[in-house]
Amino acid sequence: MTKKKKTEPEKVEAQKDKNEADQTSDDQAQKDSIVQDDAPAGNGVEESQETTLPEGVTAEPQDDEHMHLGLIQDAPSLIDVYLAVSDDAGQMHGAIDLEEEVRIFCDRYQNVNKEKIEDPNRLLEETRNLSSRYASVVNRSGKITSGIITKYLIRLGMVFNIEKAIVIKVSQNWTDWFHDNHKMMSLRSAQDYMSLARVPGIIKYAFLGKERLLEILRAIKGSKHQDPVGKYLRDHGIIFAPDNDDHEIAKQLKVDIDAVIAMIRIGNVEQQKEIDLAVDADLIRDMIELGIKVDSSLIRDLVIIQENSGDPNQYLENKYIDGGDEDEIIKSQKKLRSIPSLIATLKSTVDYIRDHSDLASQISQENIDNLEAQVSDLKALIASS
Repeated sequence: MTKKKKTEPEKVEAQKDKNEADQTSDDQAQKDSIVQDDAPAGNGVEESQETTLPEGVTAEPQDDEHMHLGLIQDAPSLIDVYLAVSDDAGQMHGAIDLEEEVRIFCDRYQNVNKEKIEDPNRLLEETRNLSSRYASVVNRSGKITSGIITKYLIRLGMVFNIEKAIVIKVSQNWTDWFHDNHKMMSLRSAQDYMSLARVPGIIKYAFLGKERLLEILRAIKGSKHQDPVGKYLRDHGIIFAPDNDDHEIAKQLKVDIDAVIAMIRIGNVEQQKEIDLAVDADLIRDMIELGIKVDSSLIRDLVIIQENSGDPNQYLENKYIDGGDEDEIIKSQKKLRSIPSLIATLKSTVDYIRDHSDLASQISQENIDNLEAQVSDLKALIASS
C-alpha cells in the first residue's frame, strides 16, 4: 500500500527527495495505478476508473502498519493524507532514532504476557524509561502541532475577514456568501478564527492553542490595547518570554494561563449567584496541572456544595487531589437534576412515535407497565415526604 520498507538512512534521504519532488510538476512523476473495476460510468456502461499513486507506492500493504489502498482508492485527498501519516518514521517529532527504537521494542515484546521473562525487573525499568522518553517527545510534538495549526487558523481568519469586507462592499450577505462558497466549512468555526484574527498581535501567542486563546479572547473583550493578550498575561502575573523555547517553561505558562481562566470563570459564577465560593487558586492550579478541566459542570458542583453548607475546597481536595468518592450531596443533586431530562426525553420519544405511528406496535407493554409503576412509586415517595 505504501512505500516499501526502507532502512533508517534511506528514510531520511527519501524524505529529502520527497520535499524536492513536491516542487516539481506532477507530470514528471512516474505513477502506479489502482483500478476500480466495477465503477459505473455516467452512460450506464461499466468502465474502469483509476486513481494514480506516487512512484514507489503500491496498493498492496508492504508492512503490518499499512492498509490496502483499495479501501480509499476513490478519494485521492485521503490517499495524500494517509501516505503522509504512513510514511512518517519520526520526522514530525524529530526523534527518528527514538521512533525506530520504540517500534523495534514493541515488535520484540508484543507477546510479553505469553513469554517467560528472565529478568522482569530489568525489563520493567527499561520499559518505564522508554515510555517516559517517548511520552515527552510525543506530548511536545502534539503541542507544537497544535500551535502551528492555530497559527494557520488565525491566518485563515485574516483571509476570511478580508473576504467578508469585500462581500459587504459588493452589497452581498456574508452568511449567505459563506454557505454558498465554503460548503465544507462550518461558519461557526470560521467566526472563531475571524474573531481571533481581529485581535492585534495575537498570532505571536498561537503556541497557546486555539481553545486557550478563545478563552482569553472572552476575558479581554473590548480591550483597546495594542497587545491585549500580552497585557492580559502581564496583568495576571504570567510571564511570557517569546525567545525562550524551554518546553517545561512553556508547559508551566499554559498551566498558569488555564488557572487564571478558571478563576475568572469561578468569579463570574460567584457574581451571578451572589455567593462567595472562596476557592483556593493554588488548589485550582494543582488540579489543572493534573489535567483536570475546571468547566461549568465542576463549578456548578462547587455551588451545590456551598449552598448545602459544605466546603468547596475540601470537596476539591477529597475528589480530585486525593481521588476520593463523589460527595453524597453532589450525587443526590445530580439524581434530582436528571428528572427533568428524563421527562424531556420521554416527551420527545412520545412525540416522535406519534408522528411515526407504525413504531407503536413495537413497544413492549411490559416496559410501559414498568414505567407506570416507577412513576407511581415516585408519586408515593413525594406524597409521604
